[in-house]
Amino acid sequence: MRNCIRLLAVITSLSVCSHARGEPQQPPAVPASAEHEGVTEIWRNVGEVMAHLALDDGWLIVDVRTEPEFLKTRIPGSINIPLHQVKAKRFLRVRPFVLVDRGYSVSWLQAEVEKLISGGFTGAMAMSGGLKAWRELGGGLEGDLRPQQELDWIPVLDFVAGLKTSDWIIVDATEDQDSTVLADRAVPIDELQAKLDEAGVDRLIPVIVVDDDGEAVRAVMESIGRTAGAVVYGLEDGMKAYHEFVELQAQMAAGGKTVVSSPGGVGSPGCASCP
Repeated sequence: MRNCIRLLAVITSLSVCSHARGEPQQPPAVPASAEHEGVTEIWRNVGEVMAHLALDDGWLIVDVRTEPEFLKTRIPGSINIPLHQVKAKRFLRVRPFVLVDRGYSVSWLQAEVEKLISGGFTGAMAMSGGLKAWRELGGGLEGDLRPQQELDWIPVLDFVAGLKTSDWIIVDATEDQDSTVLADRAVPIDELQAKLDEAGVDRLIPVIVVDDDGEAVRAVMESIGRTAGAVVYGLEDGMKAYHEFVELQAQMAAGGKTVVSSPGGVGSPGCASCP
């Protein structure tokens, strides 16, 4: 409890300093290409995407999550195409389109957009911060309320998949703050803004807040969620879920099976070739 109080005190100070400096409360601007041909900027912020949709100038939002996720909640007017099928959609070769997912699969999504551009889909882009940033910056969502709330959380399967490969910033809000799992990646809460400023990228950076069991993380998320340049997620069910998952992996490995996962919420036991 004392640790949580200390964290929140530091967070409050961080938030006040951020507002005092007059830092923007929306994604950093990304220069817009004048024409569809020659699009070179992969990451587009929410404001830019909204502006183009309002102009009705041909931009299309392509949601690359699974169909069940899309049916539960989505951006109005978006279409659902699994990412591995995008390259088969010839109509996308002749128009600008923005890929959208939950927002934390940055490295994976950027690599896929680069492949599409190299393959002739010169209008391919990605929206910084994904559905979570869209919602937080005033974009409407269709569908059920509960799936919209689930956008705040990263499932343990995706957390494990991206822990070593994704360029997330991880904030350790566990009681002891001595997790060997997070040791090489965790940033103290009072150094978060400096870390974001140091990154100097033209997109939102996913910040993953991790606590012991997912119970205390909400207050931390809400406090640092106003920090400029970040889109904040909590690890679903905390490190408790992580350790349970690792134990399950060990048990399955002993039985000759594996658990495969990839960014975006795809994972299945015993399926080494699943996407």
